[in-house]
Amino acid sequence: MYSVKLNPTAINNLKKNYNWYTNKKQQLGVEFLNEVDNKIASLTINPHYAIRFKNVRVINLNKFPYIILFRVNEEKLLVSVLAIFHTSQNPKKYSY
Repeated sequence: MYSVKLNPTAINNLKKNYNWYTNKKQQLGVEFLNEVDNKIASLTINPHYAIRFKNVRVINLNKFPYIILFRVNEEKLLVSVLAIFHTSQNPKKYSY
């Protein structure tokens, strides 16, 4: 199994998006967190999604229009979550 580490940008994205959904309707914030948690948990088992750019992989959320960008270190069995953001944004705005 792989371990998962969220970098500071991903943590900031998660907090910001959670707060936005909670301000709309509290249950939506909880649902957003649950879906992110489930996707991250799935990466511990199988993080081998297609590489999109610069060795960065992407997994989509199902209910929310967000993606999780991550890298895999096979030697350390580590998944590094780089960002969690809305699909209308350009992922290249983050320099990895």
